[in-house]
Amino acid sequence: MAKAAGGGTIWLIFFIATLIVALALCGGIYYTNGQLTEEKKKTKDLEKQLDEEKKTVAARLADNQKLKMVINGDTSPVVYEGIATEYIAEFNRKLQDTIGEEWAIAPEWELIKDEQVKSFWKTLKEQKDKQDKYTNLVDCQKDTLKLLEAILHVVPRLRLLRIDAEVQSEQLRKQVDDLRNQLKTETDDLKGKLAQSEDRFNEFARKSDAEKKRLIDEKEKVQKDENQKVQNFTIELQRKELEIRKHLARIDVLTKKSQKSFYETSKPDGEVTYADEKLGFCWIDIGKIHGLRRGTQFEVYTMTKGGRQKRKAFCEVQKIDQDMAQCAVLQNTIVDPSDPVVKGDLVRNPIFERNAQPKFWFLGSKLSNRYYNKTELERKIEEFGGKVLKTLSVDVDFVIVLHEGENEFPDDYKKATELGATFMREEELLDYVGK
Repeated sequence: MAKAAGGGTIWLIFFIATLIVALALCGGIYYTNGQLTEEKKKTKDLEKQLDEEKKTVAARLADNQKLKMVINGDTSPVVYEGIATEYIAEFNRKLQDTIGEEWAIAPEWELIKDEQVKSFWKTLKEQKDKQDKYTNLVDCQKDTLKLLEAILHVVPRLRLLRIDAEVQSEQLRKQVDDLRNQLKTETDDLKGKLAQSEDRFNEFARKSDAEKKRLIDEKEKVQKDENQKVQNFTIELQRKELEIRKHLARIDVLTKKSQKSFYETSKPDGEVTYADEKLGFCWIDIGKIHGLRRGTQFEVYTMTKGGRQKRKAFCEVQKIDQDMAQCAVLQNTIVDPSDPVVKGDLVRNPIFERNAQPKFWFLGSKLSNRYYNKTELERKIEEFGGKVLKTLSVDVDFVIVLHEGENEFPDDYKKATELGATFMREEELLDYVGK
């Protein structure tokens, strides 16, 4: 469900981002249309101005022709003051009015590549604010023709710009339509996928509810059966415990078993095959084929006259071969420096047993050492190949007696004695797992 919601959120974000891009494109098109409209307006104004200028030029040419006829022999008198006042002065005024407009002489004239046209615009700019520039009709006619040439030079370019603007507008319109269709297709696809996801989710939810109901019913049935079994087992267990107590009482009367200690019952796990007192190493006849693990500590001892055991030191396994291992003699455990570890000495460890797994059980709840807690001791035993049992049974090989364990659980202490388990004190175990 969370995965489906996350996927839906991602698609929604993608849809919003696409919509923003479309709006940006629409804004660009709107801006382009505005520019195109402005260009069209400018073109129309220029065309209108061109028409007006053409009319003015035509009128002036006609007047000029008439004036020539007057100047060349017409009987009508020629009055210079009238011509200067009616035509030349008016031309100067109109010219100043025209070039005085804000748009008339724009800075863009400097970008004109035609030097002849460019020179006229430069001259025209220099004429600004000069009211008495022209004093005869010939100069007026020449400059008027130059003005027409300059205007005609601009008109084709404006038309080309208009055509380019229309083409670009059409391309943008087509791109917007394509983008709109693409977005519609993607939106429809997303809606279809969303509907499929919702259908799958609803089907999964329905199946989950059905499976949940089935499991709850099955759980209730199993709990009911288990409660009945526990009840029956409790009754049977109470009956068996009563019988066991009767048998133990009878056994206690018939025989008295003594407690067995590790040192009284243990047998050597191997012996030292070579020892080097200077290097502080020794080799034992136990290896990988016997299930030996690196770090295991053995007690090194020897048998003296009368069958008594004499501890010499402890050694720790460093390197393991197939049928032998190199051990480091722990110097702080040497009992008598004058009686070092030598070839023929015996080694033993209650946690290690050749090709077998000794089983341990803890008697008591309080530990007296400052190195390990109960959980860490259990892990240490298992690291060296042993196994810690949770309950006392005939499978237990060694009972680890913790601080005042025999007084805390006297019944278990007695039961372990009856089962024939070997007892080991907490301090003795620490000699083999390390401190």
